[in-house]
Amino acid sequence: MKKIIVVLLFATLLCGCSSEPPYTDPEYDVTQIPYDALVYNDTKMPIKSIEIYQSQVNYEWWPYMIIRFDITDISDEQIHWLTTAESLTEGADLDIKLRYTSVQNEQASEAWPLVKKYYNRSEQELVYLYCDYNAKSRKDYSDISVKMNIDVRQEETYIGLNHSGSKKELHKFNKYKIGINGSLDDAVRVEVRPEAEMSDLDRQYFEKGFGEIAGYLGLT
Repeated sequence: MKKIIVVLLFATLLCGCSSEPPYTDPEYDVTQIPYDALVYNDTKMPIKSIEIYQSQVNYEWWPYMIIRFDITDISDEQIHWLTTAESLTEGADLDIKLRYTSVQNEQASEAWPLVKKYYNRSEQELVYLYCDYNAKSRKDYSDISVKMNIDVRQEETYIGLNHSGSKKELHKFNKYKIGINGSLDDAVRVEVRPEAEMSDLDRQYFEKGFGEIAGYLGLT
């Protein structure tokens, strides 16, 4: 009887030691822009603005999006990793995924490709430029709605399980979700503006990005 009690007590202690829930990355719902609470390695990196544009070329409509981050307080080393790598697998610390919907164009949850990102030193901002150059839509994008997910890699790590189920030191992420022009009351409202209202600098970087994409695809 004593042996059974000892075994049960030992099992209880083991269960108590492993009862702590596994770490999960925090998620935040962004309901207004500008948004000052985005954090990158204990430093605030606010979302300054989100802009949506559209243009019509040869009767076909294209949608554009521009996202601006305030990196006034970000170090030069961090700026390097934010601007040079293109994806998380290549070492990037910021990953943005966009999906847009346009009912009048019969488009649902379409991917919005990244054309270019650049560091505007004079304004101390990191700018992401998106355009679905494959859209070729018949109607304009006045009804566009967007779902955005921003994952920000942190220097802080934890011991978790990788894809194969093995224990590994993993980076923590802050995850931010933004709904734009959707049906929910807390969706961020962004006016769809003509491409002619885009700044000359943004237009230059769009053209540079389109040229790089064309070269990569062997179209030049």
